[in-house]
Amino acid sequence: MDSSEDAYQRTAMALTGSAQEPWTYLSLSTSVLKNNISAVITVQGKTDGTEVDVPIGLELFDIQDAVLFLRESVAKECGQRLWGLTFTLYPDRKFNIEHGYNKPEGYEDIDDVIMGGEINASLHHLSGDEDRSQK
Repeated sequence: MDSSEDAYQRTAMALTGSAQEPWTYLSLSTSVLKNNISAVITVQGKTDGTEVDVPIGLELFDIQDAVLFLRESVAKECGQRLWGLTFTLYPDRKFNIEHGYNKPEGYEDIDDVIMGGEINASLHHLSGDEDRSQK
């Protein structure tokens, strides 16, 4: 992907390829995590005023690539971390983008992984049970 325009185009193609015509809008909302997207909601506005789910399937991977590209692009252009995104496409090919800058509650974006053995050793050290852990 070379530009934000490419990312928007890829997202639009994934949504239109999965939707059933006629529709009044297609919408995608997602949380943007470190290496993937989460809580993806895709909705199709129908002409009778109702909404139905858009079954994305494997196009989810194209959408994920596009959203992660946009996260990096926004960070470079605005200096802010993108944590959420809502993309709404209309039949005339116009679209609306909403960026979310609030980190999801309870989410920790860290690289550190603590293994069980490290946790146990640390707990033994805290409780003074170092001698028992050696037996």
